Amino acid sequence: MRISLRQLAVFEAVARHESVSRGADDVAISQSAASMAIKELEESLGITLFHRQGRKLTINENGRRLQPMARSLLARAREIERFSSSDELQGLLRIAATETIADHVLGPICGRFLKQHPGVSIKIETTKWLNVFNMVENMACDLGFAEAPCNRGGLIFEPLMNDEMVVFCAPDHPFAGRDQVSRAELAKERWCLRSAGSAGRHKLALGFDAVTAALQITFEADTGNAVKNAVRSGFGIGCLSRRTLTEEFASGALVPITTPDLPLERVFGMLHPRHVYRGSLQESFSAIVRESADHDIGQRFGNQALDISSDVGDGLTTH
Repeated sequence: MRISLRQLAVFEAVARHESVSRGADDVAISQSAASMAIKELEESLGITLFHRQGRKLTINENGRRLQPMARSLLARAREIERFSSSDELQGLLRIAATETIADHVLGPICGRFLKQHPGVSIKIETTKWLNVFNMVENMACDLGFAEAPCNRGGLIFEPLMNDEMVVFCAPDHPFAGRDQVSRAELAKERWCLRSAGSAGRHKLALGFDAVTAALQITFEADTGNAVKNAVRSGFGIGCLSRRTLTEEFASGALVPITTPDLPLERVFGMLHPRHVYRGSLQESFSAIVRESADHDIGQRFGNQALDISSDVGDGLTTH
């Protein structure tokens, strides 16, 4: 049996993209050369690695078993290559992150890392909470950053820092200036929220502690800025990470609502596949992320888990 690193690199790229053409672009070869490499690898192994339906290509169970082994071997090969060149880190680091973490946490960390390692480039894909877990699990990225621990056996979740969700309103809203507002009063209001599937919306549903909660959601959007603008315009009250509202609270454009009986604390964490070797690039970036972490976060959240299977709902009904 003769299996080459080139064949494994093509397989890894095609499996990650589930596309021969995109995988070929990733390793800088032609589509026909990529198809041939996959065919040769399958013939050497005596198995198929993908389901083929016309031009559509989907990784099968054999491919999923090979994927972490191929990713690990390629990472080790890159480590070996560094012995014959400089010790400087090089390569592309692919990150998946939720909007809040990408916009308000990772920017400064990436800036520090790139200054230290000018041969590295970083690509961040901003996506929804569950998509981050799926991308890390399917090895479509090197590292993921999302809210809340999980119980997916193939993933390792490292708690990093606390985050507080906060309910807020426009300065002329009746709740502005109140010492506190009850959960019952909040449930009667009109809401402006992130789209279903966002971590913040799921956390709000857990806070109301009712899968059948029928909040009156009059506005929903994919971005936090759209939610803030809707609340500022008087469409209703909102709920976002306090990190995203610093400027608005400081200027008085928006006002926080004190909600003592609505638990909205959560945790940010880093995700990586459990059975994949992590090379120097991933480990070095992970180390600089850990330097920014809350020192007590592991003790407070490390043993907690949330089931975030793909059929999770947010518990909130749009009216």
